[in-house]
Amino acid sequence: MPSESSNSQEIEKIIQAILEGKYSWACVLMLRTMGHNPSEYMPYRTYTRLMKEQIRPKNEESKLHCVQE
Repeated sequence: MPSESSNSQEIEKIIQAILEGKYSWACVLMLRTMGHNPSEYMPYRTYTRLMKEQIRPKNEESKLHCVQE
């Protein structure tokens, strides 16, 4: 069973996604929190696009950091 602090952190991420208008990503987070596999509940292309969007900012940030040094 997840701890209360990790559960509240997950809920905060869901709320943040909703506030940013990222409703599909909020669905992914909510399904994961509930112990479901999001790819079983949404089209494959949508799920892969969402996952790529979440990975891309981290990669772009590290590229910018390397260029600035």
